[in-house]
Amino acid sequence: KAEFRTELLNRLPPETLRTVATATAVRFVQEDFGGTVQRIVAKGWRCETFTRQFLDALGLGDCFVSVGSEAFDPVIRFDPCERPYKPLKDYQFEVFCDAMRELANPFARFLIQMPTGSGKTRTAMEFLCEVLNASQEDSLVVWIAHSEELCSQAVECFSDVWSHVGRHRLDCYRCWGSDGDLPIAPSGRGVVFGGFQRLHSIHKRDSNRITNLSKRVRLVVVDEAHKVTAPTYKSVTDAFLGNAGKLVGLTATPGRSATEASENLKLASYFHDHIVRLHEADGVSAIEMLRRKRVLSRLVSDPLHSRRSYALSKKDREFVAESFDLPAGVLSKIADDDVRNVEIIQRLLKECNQGKKIIFFGCNIEHSRFICALLVYYGIKAAHVDGKTGSMRRRHTIESFKNGDTQVICNFGILTTGFDAPKTDVVFIARPTASVVLYSQMIGRGLRGPLLGGTETCVLIDVRDNIEGFEGQTELYEYFDEYWTAR
Repeated sequence: KAEFRTELLNRLPPETLRTVATATAVRFVQEDFGGTVQRIVAKGWRCETFTRQFLDALGLGDCFVSVGSEAFDPVIRFDPCERPYKPLKDYQFEVFCDAMRELANPFARFLIQMPTGSGKTRTAMEFLCEVLNASQEDSLVVWIAHSEELCSQAVECFSDVWSHVGRHRLDCYRCWGSDGDLPIAPSGRGVVFGGFQRLHSIHKRDSNRITNLSKRVRLVVVDEAHKVTAPTYKSVTDAFLGNAGKLVGLTATPGRSATEASENLKLASYFHDHIVRLHEADGVSAIEMLRRKRVLSRLVSDPLHSRRSYALSKKDREFVAESFDLPAGVLSKIADDDVRNVEIIQRLLKECNQGKKIIFFGCNIEHSRFICALLVYYGIKAAHVDGKTGSMRRRHTIESFKNGDTQVICNFGILTTGFDAPKTDVVFIARPTASVVLYSQMIGRGLRGPLLGGTETCVLIDVRDNIEGFEGQTELYEYFDEYWTAR
C-alpha cells in the first residue's frame, strides 16, 4: 500500500532515506525530505528489481518481494502417459471398491467418510478416473470445492492419477477465482474442477450455462460435503446433477455432535442416507487402525487453560444454537484480551524455542496478524495468511512454511482445508468453537503420519476458556477423545 510505504519512509532518519534513494536510483534532495519520499513511493511495488533494491537497503527479507499474478489457463489437456505411480493403500482400495459398487446403481448418491490425512482425495480420484474411462466420449465429470486451495490440490491429484490410468485424451477445465470459466461447447471427455463461489456467480448470471452442461454430466463429486446443504451450494450442485447425474460427497468428519443433529439429518437425506466408510476389523476403530498403519500421527493433547471467563448474552446464545459457533463480536472480545494473549505468546515462544513447526489458528484476522507480529518482534520467522491474501502470496507463504524457511504460519479461516504440510509439529488453536466440522479440519492439519510423509506425533494445543453458555465446546473435546492422547 502506498500509504504504508509513505508512513514507513517518513519515519526513517535522513541518512537511511538517502541509502534507500541511492539503492533504488531515486534522486535524493537533503532539503526536500518529503519530495524524496514521494519519488520512492511513486515507483510502485510491482517491479521486482525495485522491490529487491528497496528491501536490501532496509535489510528486510524476500518475503516482502512483490508477487505478480499467476498465469492461469482455464483449460488443461491431459494425454495418458506412463510415470511413477503410487497405488492405493489397502484401506483406500476397500473404500474404492465399495464406491464403485455404489456407483453401479442408477442415480447413485452417497457420502464417503475418511479421516483427514487418510487420503480421501486420492481415493476419490481413482473412481472418478474409472467413471471417465468407462463413459461415452461426450461425458463430463464435475468436482466442486469451496476454496481455491482445494480446487488446485484436486487438479494436481487428478493429473497424477489420470496420467497413469487414463485411456483417453481429456480436457480439464479450471473454474475458480476470477479467471476460471465453464466450457461453453466442450468436445470429447472432460472434467470440471470448480469453486462453489465462482460456479454460483455463473449460475446466478446465466442459469442455462450449467443446465446445458448437465446433460453430459455423469458424476458430481463434492469435496467437504457438509457445505452442500447451504442454499447457494445446493443450487449449483442440483443444476449440475440434472436428471441423470450421480453424486458423491467427501467428508472427513465422523458424523456431528448432538447439537448439530438437524444438520446431520439434512446432509444424510441429501445423500439418500448412504455412506461409505473405512473398514474396521477386530474391534479396532478406524482411527486406531490408521495410527497403527502409521497413516495418522499420534495427536498429543496439551491444552492451555487460560483461566479467562466470558459471558454470552441471550442473543449470543441464540447465535451459537443456530451456527454452532461464536458470534464475530464475541471472538473479537476474546481476541483483544491482553492477559489471554500474553499466555498464548508465552506458550508459542516455548514451543518455538524447541524448534517446533507450528500452525496457529487465531480468533479472527486481526488476532492472527497480532500474534504473528509479536512472534516476529521476538525474532521468530512467522507469517500470516487470510482469505484476503492474494493466491500467489498465499502460495509463497505456504511453500516457505513447508520448506522450513517459516517456523510459524498464523491464519484465520484459510488453512482448515486444502493445505498439506505433513511436517507439522504443533497445531495451536486459539479460536474457540463448538463446530465438529471446523474443529476436525483444524486438528486435521497435524494428523499426517510417517507413511504419508508426516510426523510420528503432533502436539495439539487448545486454548480453553471459561465461556458461560458455550457448553458445546466441552462436548466437542469429548467427541474427539479418540484422536489424541495426553502429553
